[in-house]
Amino acid sequence: MEANSKQYDNSVLPNITEFLKKYAWIFQDYEDYNGFFRDNLWCRFPDEWRLYLKTLPLKQILSLPKSWKESIALMPESLQNYIFQCTTLSLSKVRDPNLSLTTYSHYKSLSRGMSEKKQHEVDSIFTLVSNFLKAKRKNEDSNDNLKELACIDVGSGEGYLSSVLAFSNLQLKCIGIDDQDSHIDGANQRMKNILKEIRKEENSNMEDLKIENRLHFVKKFLDEKVTPSEMLSFIPKDFILESNEILLIGLHTCGSLANTMLDLFLKSEKIKYFIGIGCCYHKGKDHFPASEMVKKLDFRLPSCALSLACESIGEWNAMAFDEQNYTITRYFYRSLAEVLLREMYPEYKGLFTLRKIRKHKCNSFYEYFEEALKRLKSKNQSMAPCKAFSKNELEEKYLHYSQHFNELAAFYIIQLFIAPVIETLIVRDRVVYLQELNIPEVLAIPIFEEELSPRNLCIVASKYHKQ
Repeated sequence: MEANSKQYDNSVLPNITEFLKKYAWIFQDYEDYNGFFRDNLWCRFPDEWRLYLKTLPLKQILSLPKSWKESIALMPESLQNYIFQCTTLSLSKVRDPNLSLTTYSHYKSLSRGMSEKKQHEVDSIFTLVSNFLKAKRKNEDSNDNLKELACIDVGSGEGYLSSVLAFSNLQLKCIGIDDQDSHIDGANQRMKNILKEIRKEENSNMEDLKIENRLHFVKKFLDEKVTPSEMLSFIPKDFILESNEILLIGLHTCGSLANTMLDLFLKSEKIKYFIGIGCCYHKGKDHFPASEMVKKLDFRLPSCALSLACESIGEWNAMAFDEQNYTITRYFYRSLAEVLLREMYPEYKGLFTLRKIRKHKCNSFYEYFEEALKRLKSKNQSMAPCKAFSKNELEEKYLHYSQHFNELAAFYIIQLFIAPVIETLIVRDRVVYLQELNIPEVLAIPIFEEELSPRNLCIVASKYHKQ
């Protein structure tokens, strides 16, 4: 599978970091939408941006990520430049057209319990691994050096991907590693169900089928200190033979686990291949930047930027207007609640933390705020409010601030444009990190349909040169 030339033009990395430095004021408060009114974030926009955005109806604001080309001529030049650079500096997240899904022979229980999203992800990775194995076996046959491949699935969850790799026609030996008891228990139960179905459908004993020992799950937490030998020691003796080469796979490895996987791949003699899709870039220890090239650019991504990188324009564009409007409404309610909480607790200097408020409690701001007060957590649990708001007063506050609803919506959309630029920098930094350490074959490809699975940039690497 060929990568487009754009992603390997490493000379563009300084352009990306300079662009993000210039527009850091856009994303530096991404995690704190509660401060939109409190800190008057609207006034951060240049006057000409605000004048233009205030002329747009809500529906047009929310559709800008999809339809900006239709109205760009009417935008101020500085806003045109911002949006244009956001699009040109970002890696494409349009699914690779060469990755047509491969049909695999499977049993009904293999897909049981999968959501549409999970089924799409598993099918796509199966196709990638299948294509990769065909090329590998063709090359090894020509060299009379066939080596069986084993797979380690990191963060395997309930074993959806592992079971497909093991029990489909690929017939890979597969180890699933996860740190949650519930996931391991669920994976083992699924494996029992699959084996039961195979036994029934094939009308044969398991010894003849030689598949009972194809899949194994291990409960273990992998942190940045784990070594390849320690990870391999978790695996039952003789499951992975000395002659086996290992493919390390991570489907949406959370936070710093993605970097842990890269280091395991680099340090292990047995791990020859890598497939990794990261997510939740803001969780765990901050491993950005990883590459020396990006370190020399003297640029760091704050936690708020790592969070914003998880947002997806493709996913947003796939939403109906009502769903988009609900998303903005939640942000509006939370930012207004922050203003009122500051009036109720004027001596409190920190940030108020609200546990997630469910959708059925968001039918009106009054209902939302009542629920918010029940769920309020603060560092000072003994605080007593200096005032309370009647229902009429809350209605008045809501009416006053609702005049600025479209401004908050515009602020959100302008931030959304820069999200893929930040994610591009994170992914490209990891690619360059592998290249700097002499991994001969490295590419990043959009492996999933973005509207189904927004974190779709997959790093694929091999320690062998392409023949």
